[in-house]
Amino acid sequence: MMNFSMRETHPVNISWLPSKGKAYPDTMEIFVAPMTIKEQKLLQGATAANYYTRLLDGIDCSGAQFRKRDLLFCDVQFLDLVRRIFTFELNKKVTVTQYPCYHCKSRNVEVSFNVEDLEFADLKPELFGTVKSYTDNETGELVEQVIPGKIYKFSDGLEVVVSPMTTGEFIEMAAKYVSNAPEDEDFLNKQLTDAYIGSFTYLIKSVVGRDFKDAAERRKFLFDYIGDLYRASDKKILEAIQQDVSCDIKPIITICPDCEKEVEVYVHPSLTFRQDD
Repeated sequence: MMNFSMRETHPVNISWLPSKGKAYPDTMEIFVAPMTIKEQKLLQGATAANYYTRLLDGIDCSGAQFRKRDLLFCDVQFLDLVRRIFTFELNKKVTVTQYPCYHCKSRNVEVSFNVEDLEFADLKPELFGTVKSYTDNETGELVEQVIPGKIYKFSDGLEVVVSPMTTGEFIEMAAKYVSNAPEDEDFLNKQLTDAYIGSFTYLIKSVVGRDFKDAAERRKFLFDYIGDLYRASDKKILEAIQQDVSCDIKPIITICPDCEKEVEVYVHPSLTFRQDD
């Protein structure tokens, strides 16, 4: 595990995060350590669960009592990119190289950027809290209740509350449903289906009007319930949930030097980066 007292670290502006910090205490600060070559090698070939467990070692939260496993998964995906970019000089732009042009298929597209240039599609505010109004049966008065997430209703009337997945939840989900499996097509297809369904059991934090003894019982119910939906109806509801919790990075527009057509460059950690002198 990384000892932050012995490593160079840099603060991350909360406004850079896909969530804009909406899920965190106002006083919280986030620091990251530049990713070493050794760390990059350790991450290569790691299972999804091990990848993000190790990645968290290079992230620190201070200024508030907050577990870094409770950082939103979309934010930690961005911090993965930040840790790699911070291996370069911070006052100079970083260049993506060898990006493929989807017009002429060449791999000569390049684009330079600073971290603050990266933008994300905004998460819907309702995902962080929804006000639901109902009439109290005893008093007849209108009561407002704050629900910690966005409510989605399936065709059979079942209502669920959804909020973004934390990194800890993703690690737990990935350990359960995703592995570096043998190249067996049937097994891989089942794993992909289970992971798809399983992800919703972590995004859905509660079921309106139903109590469960623990999270495991709730997730078992949801896995069976969503499995039936996935094979039959209500697929659009699942697609809407998936779209709403996605923090897609906005592309940087540049011109391909070979065909001179516009190319949308989506910056992510697996790309090749360079910094000029």
